[in-house]
Amino acid sequence: MNVWSALQHYPVEAVLYEIGFLLLAVSLMWYSSILRRMLKIIHERAIWLFPLLGAVFILLSVGMHAYAYLVLMPRLDWMRTVEEINTMTTYLLQWRMWALTSILLGGICSLLGGALYYRWTTR
Repeated sequence: MNVWSALQHYPVEAVLYEIGFLLLAVSLMWYSSILRRMLKIIHERAIWLFPLLGAVFILLSVGMHAYAYLVLMPRLDWMRTVEEINTMTTYLLQWRMWALTSILLGGICSLLGGALYYRWTTR
């Protein structure tokens, strides 16, 4: 299966998921740049890297999600035995677990940066 046919069978829900998370990553990058400017004013450490790292984790998750739909899911069509299908399904579930863990890490990094900034500005 080539890339064009894989793109034709790409679910609309997956495209919406990826667009939403790409927008989230862009907003985290914007948040990071604003936080960087604010930290220059109060002369604190570079915690603006936390939301930037969060954006990287979100982008990693989007890439993993796209890889699952473009490469891994079409392979299920070629499999014939129950063992092959079970093995690939287990692999897909583990792949998605890592993608969701990446989203969780992105959220934790962003929250950590915001919490530290809040603490420094309210003391």
